[in-house]
Amino acid sequence: MARLNLRLKENAPGPFYVDETCIDCDTCRQMAPEIYGESRGLSYVMRQPESRDEKLRALQALVACPTASIGGAKGAEVRDALATFPQRIDGPVHDCGLRAESSFGATSYLVLRPAGNVLVDSPRAAGPLLDSPTATTWRTMRVCTPASAATAYSTGMTCRVRRGRWNCSSRAATR
Repeated sequence: MARLNLRLKENAPGPFYVDETCIDCDTCRQMAPEIYGESRGLSYVMRQPESRDEKLRALQALVACPTASIGGAKGAEVRDALATFPQRIDGPVHDCGLRAESSFGATSYLVLRPAGNVLVDSPRAAGPLLDSPTATTWRTMRVCTPASAATAYSTGMTCRVRRGRWNCSSRAATR
């Protein structure tokens, strides 16, 4: 959670802010480039969101921030922004939304396919995503990282939700 006492001086006045724990991963600037900028190797709020759409993108960036360095919202606003993920990018490709500090904010993707969904570059199975309304579409998926995408795909690596936890195996998934 962002800390108000660590708020960067570059932030525009208003509720949204970035604190000094930012790792400059660029997540917020990709999600809401009209709101977030870069200075001194850190992101900051260039201006406060004005429209409903801008506020949603600012909130999505807050939710996706891998270090929780963005502040200015809580409760229902955060839950509503979280519920927008995974977010469709193009065709069957979706941005999972949540980022991990360990991957320096790398984007993970969900590709929906009739033969089994593919989760690309996910650093971990994130509870909020697994509990989302779209989680039912995630029941069977192949899990990939850049180094193992081809291997995981060719060997049929699958993961299934059982009792609220992900269990992975190399066996073909059954429905």
